[in-house]
Amino acid sequence: MYWKNYFFLISLLAVFLTSCSATEKTEDTLIEEITKLENKLFEDNLSFEFSENIRNELIEKYDAFYSQYPNHSIAPEYLFRLADLHRSAGDPVLAARTYERTYAEYPTYENRAQVLFLIGFTYENEVNDTSEARFWYNRFLEVYPEHPLTKDVEFSLNFLGKSPEEMIRLWESQQDNQ
Repeated sequence: MYWKNYFFLISLLAVFLTSCSATEKTEDTLIEEITKLENKLFEDNLSFEFSENIRNELIEKYDAFYSQYPNHSIAPEYLFRLADLHRSAGDPVLAARTYERTYAEYPTYENRAQVLFLIGFTYENEVNDTSEARFWYNRFLEVYPEHPLTKDVEFSLNFLGKSPEEMIRLWESQQDNQ
């Protein structure tokens, strides 16, 4: 009887440890896998061959890392990169939402101003939602009035929703006033 219980407990422990290690990867393991994929993606870009498989795998790894380790110091950077990959995969709405999540959840992230700019930029140029773009661009100007991207944001706001002809007329009138 003792051996049966002992064997059962050992088997149960082995199954538990195997199942945990198969689903939950350590942060170091995930970081290593992400780094390898990023390097591979960069190498492919140098040869002008973009691998959708690598991009999709990297999307999964970034998402897994963020889900498992949202408080890790590199989590905001991975979330930012995840948004960039969603843009390159042709999903600008998901990209904008991922940028928004990065902005909202990481108030001390060093690239927060760029994230805020890219939210507006993505809504303007890829989602074609001028009201969302206007909201986020105005938010940028409120939060970062002295940032180097401020002039770009002001430029975008001036031309937001205008036809090419209207933009040319507006630009010409601005040149005449200078």
